[in-house]
Amino acid sequence: MTRFSVRFSTCGMKAHGERATNAAVNANCLYCAIAAICMCFSALAVAASPVEAGVNTVNASELHTETTAKKPQVSCDSPDALTNSPAPHNKTQNHGKNCLVSLSAIDKQRTKKDFTLVDVRSPAEFDRYRIADSINIPLHQVKTKAFLKNRSIVLVNDGHSTTELGKTCSELKQAGFERVAVLDGGLFAWQADKRALEGDPVAQSALNRITAEELFEERAASNWSVIDASTPGKNKDMRRWLPTKFTAIPVKAKDNSFARISSVILQQRKRNPQGRLLLIADDNEAYELIDARIKKSVAPFTVLHLDGGIKGYREHVTKQLAIWDQQKQPRRYQACPG
Repeated sequence: MTRFSVRFSTCGMKAHGERATNAAVNANCLYCAIAAICMCFSALAVAASPVEAGVNTVNASELHTETTAKKPQVSCDSPDALTNSPAPHNKTQNHGKNCLVSLSAIDKQRTKKDFTLVDVRSPAEFDRYRIADSINIPLHQVKTKAFLKNRSIVLVNDGHSTTELGKTCSELKQAGFERVAVLDGGLFAWQADKRALEGDPVAQSALNRITAEELFEERAASNWSVIDASTPGKNKDMRRWLPTKFTAIPVKAKDNSFARISSVILQQRKRNPQGRLLLIADDNEAYELIDARIKKSVAPFTVLHLDGGIKGYREHVTKQLAIWDQQKQPRRYQACPG
């Protein structure tokens, strides 16, 4: 644009100041005239552009402001340690409590032709051990089996956790499965009652082991009782992460603690044969010692063992707290300074 302006001014001086008449100058003037026309159009475009550009600028500014307002604040702060005051117990869980049936109730139903015992564990777990004549349908597929609607069905799993089974039982009843129930205590209760299971005996021997993950999910259930045989005072902070029905019997080599553990187990089993009774020791080695001392009066497989003991459970709770703590932290959108 500047080049055209200079050329046009030069041409004007020659034309009006010197009155040049040669062909070369005339040719230059013609070129400058064309340039002048171009300049006019350019000037019109420039005159109109500020309004349009201004609108675009405002819009872009508004969009930037809006985006900035919604973006979470970046924080590079991290907690020095996990909180020492974990969340309290959840509300007592009673999902599907009305669905639970006892072993004796099943004995009466099994004689009927329309009775079906549905094992809801995975096919691999079902292959390892199972109740004779039971069928295997994973829990999430039971609703899709229309042929079960007209039958009396009882859902069963390993018995470590029946919360999900209770929820599914209630949902099935709403969906038209009128005669559906859950075996209270599952396969563990079946075995504890000295009833035979089909399958691998070695795999069955671990049926009384509950994992830390399973206990953590069931910690607020109302039908659990705990016998704590771990080192006294060492795991007090874990109490809030365990079921509320609690009996502490610290194990000592030269006292009557083993006899007391046996007595409590027998009393609990008499009071509630299918209740979930959990024995907690320091670790798996401690379980071996306890089992060896109580097996004369109580069969060890009649009480659940926390796999890994309280030490393993502490590790799981600590990891879970770390996950919850991380979820509270603001999301990081940029690298934190070194």
